[in-house]
Amino acid sequence: MANDRHSLGEILTVARVIMGANVSPDEVLADVDVPGWYLRELERDRILVPNPDDLELILINYQLTHADVARLRRVTDLHEATAQLFYQRLEAVFADLTNPSTDPRAAMSRCAFLKSPAPALTDPAVRNDYPTILRCLRTQVEPELAEKVATKVYADGDYLAVESGERPFTMYDLYMLEFRLGTHDIASLLYAKDLVAAICDTVGVSRSALPLQLPNSRKLLANR
Repeated sequence: MANDRHSLGEILTVARVIMGANVSPDEVLADVDVPGWYLRELERDRILVPNPDDLELILINYQLTHADVARLRRVTDLHEATAQLFYQRLEAVFADLTNPSTDPRAAMSRCAFLKSPAPALTDPAVRNDYPTILRCLRTQVEPELAEKVATKVYADGDYLAVESGERPFTMYDLYMLEFRLGTHDIASLLYAKDLVAAICDTVGVSRSALPLQLPNSRKLLANR
């Protein structure tokens, strides 16, 4: 349309970069009955009339609606608008976890891309990998709630498997970590020489306040 600024291909590409942390089309569709090559062709705008069923599955995977796509076509800053929309949807998924009857695995399945691998930490300057940050939360920041949070949001024993690196770190694990810390950017923690101090800075408390209960961890356990 005349007022459109962005094509469907641009929108799908940005959605994968933001929502799937720039994993490949094959990885982001790992649990969706649509081949990766089809998403690649859509992203390149080489399919002018998409199969409606396949497009619907792709949009559901990103927690997007056709109305969202129509709006994103017209925005000025596609990356910013997509990021805002994504975090709204993601926080809605995690908000379900405050319901004691919610199965976190079921909540996760609403966004299939959350099963994708978290971005690989290839920078040699990284001091703290994802499992190390999780371990720090459990042992030094909020030991009182860590076990309860793990029981609430992971299958039995799965939290320690994630923390030890026995199970690959997924997007679900990454966004759950960010949710508990109340941030969408943990880059400062990855490079911190003093991880405990960096976590304190992130959540806005002094080191002397430790151990504590993170607000979002309390939310996860509300009414449990």
